[in-house]
Amino acid sequence: MVDSADMMSFDAKIGNPWSILPIKNKKYAKDLVEVHLSDRELTSLMKFVEFPNLEVIWLNNNSLRNLNDIASNFRVKELYC
Repeated sequence: MVDSADMMSFDAKIGNPWSILPIKNKKYAKDLVEVHLSDRELTSLMKFVEFPNLEVIWLNNNSLRNLNDIASNFRVKELYC
């Protein structure tokens, strides 16, 4: 039997910039300069390295444990979390 504490560990929500792109291709990923992933109950981030020109990242009102995945985004000027 699985208790509720174990179930919580399976409910991870991953923030991924690809989720907001209307057309999912490398050109759009390269051109994206701002991403809004606020209010999504995110617990972790991934694939930010595929968006090298991000300058503004909105992550407020989530449950993120760390911001390690955006460490490679050196062009970021504004981060909201």
